[in-house]
Amino acid sequence: MTTLDPDPFVVSMVQFAATFPMFLFALPAGAIADVVDRRRLLVLTQMTAAVLAGTFGFIVFLGHVSAGGLIVFTLLAATAAALVMPAWQAVFPSSYRGRFSNRPSRSTA
Repeated sequence: MTTLDPDPFVVSMVQFAATFPMFLFALPAGAIADVVDRRRLLVLTQMTAAVLAGTFGFIVFLGHVSAGGLIVFTLLAATAAALVMPAWQAVFPSSYRGRFSNRPSRSTA
């Protein structure tokens, strides 16, 4: 980022774009994950994030990346992550329920 624009404000805007969507969308995303099919939501948001990453990679490859473009793509990718996180946290424990509960921990003496 500092090679695109070394201004501290612009660098901090990238960090803001990475964290603000989680603050903004965490509760609505949890409600959405409770209402819709979680696995379908996971697939949809991961596909969206992959398309975003591929698009941004292509823009970087062409050499047309700017600080504003990085901030926008960071904001979009963080929004996809904020939407997928509640569904992932709800699906992941249920997929491993009972598989590891009877095994002793390696840290016990």
